[in-house]
Amino acid sequence: MVFLQQTKYKGCKILTTSRRLDVLKLMDSHPNISIETLKEDEAWNMFNKMAGRIVERSDLESTAVEVAKRCTGLPIAIATMA
Repeated sequence: MVFLQQTKYKGCKILTTSRRLDVLKLMDSHPNISIETLKEDEAWNMFNKMAGRIVERSDLESTAVEVAKRCTGLPIAIATMA
């Protein structure tokens, strides 16, 4: 779930994410937008694209695959780790 909050400061917004809708509801957040996790091949493609050609190195490829799997299809985690 994603919650984007407008603040009293012009041009500022707060993006809050949670795997649990009840947590966002406790924060009185709205609108809440559900975002599904990526499938394994989609997650790997995103990780590969963001990390660049370094993941193709034979000495790093298995580590890159493991890191991508540990992101469990979460786009924010993939973008951060890549």
